[in-house]
Amino acid sequence: MSKLFLGFAVSSYKDSRNNLAGPVHDLARMSQKVVRDHGFDRIVTRQDSSATATDIPAIVSAAMSQVPDNSLVVGYWSGHGTRYITQADGKLRLRQAIVPYDYDGTQNTLIDGRALRAAFAPPPGKRVHVAIILDSCFSGAALRAVSSAVFTGQGAPKTVPGPRSAVEADSGLVPRTIGVTLALADSRIVTLAACQDDEVAYDTELSGVGPGGAFTFALLAALATGPARDNTWAGLVQEVWRWLKAKGHTQNPNLSGPAWKFNDRAFVLAGAAPVDPPR
Repeated sequence: MSKLFLGFAVSSYKDSRNNLAGPVHDLARMSQKVVRDHGFDRIVTRQDSSATATDIPAIVSAAMSQVPDNSLVVGYWSGHGTRYITQADGKLRLRQAIVPYDYDGTQNTLIDGRALRAAFAPPPGKRVHVAIILDSCFSGAALRAVSSAVFTGQGAPKTVPGPRSAVEADSGLVPRTIGVTLALADSRIVTLAACQDDEVAYDTELSGVGPGGAFTFALLAALATGPARDNTWAGLVQEVWRWLKAKGHTQNPNLSGPAWKFNDRAFVLAGAAPVDPPR
C-alpha cells in the first residue's frame, strides 16, 4: 500500500493579527510521526506563506491525480478555521472553511468544505482511502462528514472572524477560529476534526514541549499508546476525547464519514488496513 501525507499549517499569517504559535509545530510533529511510526513513503508539507488559498487546493489536486491504486492519503491542517453565511439555491447557508495564509476577510481567500472535498476526491477507478485531520475551530462541520487542558493554562482559539472579529481570547486560551465546519460526503473519506461545528479548537502550550494545538497534542498522545495504535476510528476518538477532558479542555473531537468504517475498521495510520473498493 502506498501512503501519502499532505500536511498544511499556518502560524504566521499575512495579517499578523491572526498569528498562532502552535500550527507549524503541529505539522512538524505529525510529519515526524507518520514517517517514523507509520511507514508513509511520500510526505508533502507546506506552511505559512506557502499555504495560500491558491496553493493548498492546487497541491492537493495535483497529488491526488497521481496516487496509485491501493493507496492511503492523509490530509492534515493546523491553523485557523472560520464560518460564514452565504446564499445558495435561494437559501441562506452556513459554510465552514479553513483559513489559509493570505486570508483578507473575503470568501475568495478561504478554502471551504466544497473546495476541500473537490481537491481530496479519490481518483475514479482507484482504491484510495482518504483521511482528513483538521485542527481548527468549527472543524466538526467542515470537511467532514466525520465527527469532531490545562497544559500551562495558556493558549488561544484557532478562529478568526468570517468574511465581513479579531481573534478571541478566553481564559488565556487562544481559539483557532476565524469564523465553520466543512462537510465531505464520500464513502472513501473519513474526517477527524478537533471540535464540533459550533465549538472552537485551542492553540495552547504543553509544559516542557512548547506550543501546539490541544487536539494535535491529544491525538499524538493517543497514538503513542498501545490500545490506540490498534484501535478503530471510534475508539481513537474516544481516547482523544478522554485525554482532552483530563487536561481540562472543553472542545469535543468530531468523527465523520461512513458510519460502518468507525467500529469495524482500524484507524488507518495504524498500518496497512484494507482499502475499500471504489464506490
